[in-house]
Amino acid sequence: MTASVVYWRGWKALSLVLLAGVVLYFIYFAITRPAWDWDMVPYTLAALSGGAADVAAVNAKTWAIVKAHLSDAEFAGLISSDAYRRALYSDAAALASQLPLYESKLGYILLLKGLSVFTDPIKAMMGVTLVSTLGALALLARQSWRIAGIATLGWLLLIKLFGLNASMTNPDMFITFIYMVGFAAFLDRRFGLAAGVLIFASVVRQDGVVLNLALAAAMVALSSTRAGVVLAVGSVAAYLLDTSIGRHIGWWPNYYFTFVEMQPNLTNFNPPFSAQLFLSVLGRQFVVLLHLYWSYAALAVTMLSAILLARRSDSVAGLLMLAILGAAVLRFLAYPSVEIRLYWPIVFGLSMILLHVAAPSSQEGAPQERAGRLA
Repeated sequence: MTASVVYWRGWKALSLVLLAGVVLYFIYFAITRPAWDWDMVPYTLAALSGGAADVAAVNAKTWAIVKAHLSDAEFAGLISSDAYRRALYSDAAALASQLPLYESKLGYILLLKGLSVFTDPIKAMMGVTLVSTLGALALLARQSWRIAGIATLGWLLLIKLFGLNASMTNPDMFITFIYMVGFAAFLDRRFGLAAGVLIFASVVRQDGVVLNLALAAAMVALSSTRAGVVLAVGSVAAYLLDTSIGRHIGWWPNYYFTFVEMQPNLTNFNPPFSAQLFLSVLGRQFVVLLHLYWSYAALAVTMLSAILLARRSDSVAGLLMLAILGAAVLRFLAYPSVEIRLYWPIVFGLSMILLHVAAPSSQEGAPQERAGRLA
């Protein structure tokens, strides 16, 4: 009785209906209720800046575009919610000094510049996020489709657990989708394709080099040495390109800015390094992490994946999981943010591994057949 319900053939049809509903939900809310975040301001400025562009003129155009998208109340809240924002709104030079924090996401900025030829940068951000979210959803649904029975709805639980979002005006969903494409290629043993996609991810966001080096090591361990070396070298090159062209302020100034004190003007910003301060921030953020539900959801997904992996031989999925987990630890140690959006590539990568190992391998029979044999 239980097996007949679990492996009811109608689950896949229901999954398709729910998928269509979620797609419409994402499209509707991305258009009608975008999440207006402060970051859209400097990203808009970065998309409009370049060459000998006049700072004051670009600043004025940036605020005009932002204001056109927001109601008066939303705009007032955006620019006056704290002293930091009030300072940046009133000082064009100070806002321009923040650009290195954003222009180091070189691939994303270049994409926005290209799309801004046809539309304004904020609409471009909204479009990129929506397409990326739908792409990520499609990849999760593809992985789930390989699983028989009720588990084919796994994609729905995972997007709810980790907050897949189509309404943000920043590159987080875009970079997540790129990584998910890379993970899908990795799981399919297409390591050359995976290396190319993952290098592109490092161009889009420079801190991807940490995850990419871990993935390169996994490729080498899987005897795909050429792809691993290409990924490692390409990712380091992309990191150097991003940080040099984007004029990034450096690891410690960025760390200090984020976790100690946000400075309105980053011109010549170079606080002295303090090991005590570094460790204090790390400890404080770790305590916060222990109280966040998503960290336990990620742990649950990891544990379930490990249990399933113990019952089958899949070195590719196993090493991929180890690489992702190792990179997550290193990333937290270097930059202990607890915002889930920065860990979306990690948690949705783990989600793809879970769905992959939940599907029957080629050596196993269909679940219905196994249930019948057990009966």
